[in-house]
Amino acid sequence: MSMRTRLIDLCLYALVNSSNHPISQGVARFLNEDETTLHVKSLEQIKTVEAKGVRAVAEGHELLGGNAKMMEEAGIEVFLPHGFESLSHYFFAIDGKLMAIFGLKDALKEGAKESIGALKSLGLEIVMLSGDHAKVTQEIAEEVGIETYKAGLFPHEKAAYIEVLRQKGQKSSDGR
Repeated sequence: MSMRTRLIDLCLYALVNSSNHPISQGVARFLNEDETTLHVKSLEQIKTVEAKGVRAVAEGHELLGGNAKMMEEAGIEVFLPHGFESLSHYFFAIDGKLMAIFGLKDALKEGAKESIGALKSLGLEIVMLSGDHAKVTQEIAEEVGIETYKAGLFPHEKAAYIEVLRQKGQKSSDGR
């Protein structure tokens, strides 16, 4: 591994470890798979950008890690490799240059499909609200048998959607 690659890995590892978001944690687990010892570099000016990602500074270099929207807002052109369309994405940039793209896929929790079926058998209407992009949301919804879903929502948009349902007298259950 070159010194440059090692620096990128260490910066990336530090950045994903500064977030508890499931996608960041998935990238951290991936980086640790080869059992190479990765130490968390010291980060400065760490800032979480709601529903987009994390930015920080390491040894004078600006780090960005997050979704395509975050990268585009920073003026960084993003692209998806073939086969990434139905995956969740994590982009990593140093000093305005895209360095890595990760594609992740959620694994359904054991019993999720059966739980949705049981709720539907009680006559409940199930709606899935997701911050992920449309293709990922659609695939998960179809896999568990949910017909109504909304994708690409920020947390405040999910809350507003639920509030509209409550005003109509419907009840909600938070969770994924």
